[in-house]
Amino acid sequence: WCIIAAILAFVYLRDVPVKANIKQQLDIFSNPNTWYMTILYVMTFGLFSGFSAVFGLLINNQFGRESSLGLPVLGATFAFLGPLIGSIIRMSWGIFCDRMGGAIWTFISGVGMAITMGAIAWVLTNPTGMTDFYIFLGLMLTMFLFFGIASVYIFVSAIYDIGKNEGQRIEIEHIRMLELQRKDSINQLNYYDNGTDSREQE
Repeated sequence: WCIIAAILAFVYLRDVPVKANIKQQLDIFSNPNTWYMTILYVMTFGLFSGFSAVFGLLINNQFGRESSLGLPVLGATFAFLGPLIGSIIRMSWGIFCDRMGGAIWTFISGVGMAITMGAIAWVLTNPTGMTDFYIFLGLMLTMFLFFGIASVYIFVSAIYDIGKNEGQRIEIEHIRMLELQRKDSINQLNYYDNGTDSREQE
């Protein structure tokens, strides 16, 4: 499947030429939105991918046969649940972000992730049996739920809104820099800066 996908991508995907030079591309580092989105990216997808990778290992090392408890649980049996829940929530929670706004859900998710991670760390300090395992499992799945909710806004709506707003700002700045080519030209964004207010007197 990977080979087929690579061939199809090579045949059908279009190249998007990058017209900006290196210096122009480095301008993103002066944009505060770059740093905001980087922090939010690490908070959501970074933690999601990291915990997805170690979920099964944590179960084996802390509760399974490789741990001092030796409980009859296997990480592979439960490891898929976290990414599954996160993916389903990310796919289905968009309607709530559209209605209530993504910022509030991002805030709720951040608080939820902090609380669940703290509770998970507390459980893992001294697990004693199956009860602690089920508590750990519930907290992990809840944390993946918050990962999914936060990802909806950050990877879709926020990027779209930032790109749209930045594009409009750049376009307006570009128009403001245009010089009137003819005496009877009208630049409504720079109407009074070019002496065109004399039209009202006429």
